[in-house]
Amino acid sequence: MDHFRLLVRSGKELGAYQKKEIKELCRLAFKEEEGGYPDPSLSDGIHFVGKRGLGLLISHCMVVDRSFSIGGKGSFTMACPTALATHPDYRGRGYGRMTVMEVCRYYEGAGYDLIMMTTEETRWFESLGWIRWKGPLALDEPRSGLSPFSRPVPMIYRLSKTPPISLRDDLTVVCKGGVAV
Repeated sequence: MDHFRLLVRSGKELGAYQKKEIKELCRLAFKEEEGGYPDPSLSDGIHFVGKRGLGLLISHCMVVDRSFSIGGKGSFTMACPTALATHPDYRGRGYGRMTVMEVCRYYEGAGYDLIMMTTEETRWFESLGWIRWKGPLALDEPRSGLSPFSRPVPMIYRLSKTPPISLRDDLTVVCKGGVAV
């Protein structure tokens, strides 16, 4: 693996060219027309941008902050990775794994309570230490209130500040601006 570096940038720091690069990577990775994935130009989330060699973009993950409660108790801080993409020509080489593990290290160091995402790639994430959420999951949206949610599969990554939880408890995620996880 030649020189690979991960840059961490806020959405506000990304220029028009970088946003275009990220959108194209997501389009290639998700094999969808534009719009089938979160739009990085609309988020002030944190972007993990993986570049190789002289700057070829090969991996990306956008992370947004959310609040959550478990079993109706407490309000905790959660990082929610989304738009995790690796260029199809570079899959299977560890770039996605390095990106995800850097996200986990970053949010551990930032003092977050939990990381949660939804995915259909459960086996891959389980190999990185993620755990399937087994209890009910609800999204609390400002316009429509609570709505149940089950697909794709919710998964969590425990951090040192993760409170004692049962994976079968109710997990409620507070959405902002209609954006969930």
